[in-house]
Amino acid sequence: MYKKILYIAVLLMMSLSARAIEVSSQAGVLYQYVGADTTATTLVVTGEMNANDFTFISEKMKSLKQLDLAGASIMACSDASTFLGQKEFKANALPQFALMGSAIETIKLPKNLVEIGEGALSSTAIASIELPSTLTTIGDAAFAGCKKLATITIPSNVTTIGNFLFKGCESLASATLSDKIASIGNHTFAQCKSLTNVTLPASLQTIGTSAFAHCSSLSAIEI
Repeated sequence: MYKKILYIAVLLMMSLSARAIEVSSQAGVLYQYVGADTTATTLVVTGEMNANDFTFISEKMKSLKQLDLAGASIMACSDASTFLGQKEFKANALPQFALMGSAIETIKLPKNLVEIGEGALSSTAIASIELPSTLTTIGDAAFAGCKKLATITIPSNVTTIGNFLFKGCESLASATLSDKIASIGNHTFAQCKSLTNVTLPASLQTIGTSAFAHCSSLSAIEI
C-alpha cells in the first residue's frame, strides 16, 4: 500500500513539473506571470518580452526543456539587468547570451525576429531549430557548443555568418546556407565532427581563418 501511494505521489509530481505554462506577458515582468512554478519543463509565451525576461528564464527556470516564443515580440530595453552588465538591448533581437548553457531542447523563435545576439543559444541542448524568414543577422558563436544540433538552414535574408557560429557542434551533419551569403567567419564550422559535405553559394566572397578546421568527416566542399 505504501509503495502504491509513493508511486502515485511520484507520478503527480512528475505531471506537475512537466505541464506547460502558457502566459501572455508584458515586457520585463515575466516572473510575475510564471510565479513560483519555475520547475516547469515547458513554457509558452505570447505578448511582449525584453532582456530581463530572458535573464529570468536562464537563471530561474533550470528545468525548462521546451520554449515557445512564436507568439511573442521582443521589445527594446534600456534598464536590463544581465550578468554582462549591459543595459541596452534592441527590439526584435534575441539578447546576447540570452539562453547560453540552458537545458532547453526545443525552441520556437518569435516570428518577427531580425537578429540573434552573440552566444544567445550557445551550449544549449537544442537538436534542431527553425529560423524565421525575417532574420537578417546572426551574432558570433550564437550556436557554438550545441552538441546535439544536427541540422540548420540559414534564411535567405542573412548575408554574413559570424565567427565561431557553429564551433563545436559535434552532431551537425547538414548546413543549408542562404544563397545571399557573402562571407563565412573565422572558425565558423570548426570542430563540427559530423559535417560531411557543404555546398557554398555563388554569392560567397570570403571564407575566414580555420572556418572548417577539425571537421574530421568533411569529404567535399561544393562551390
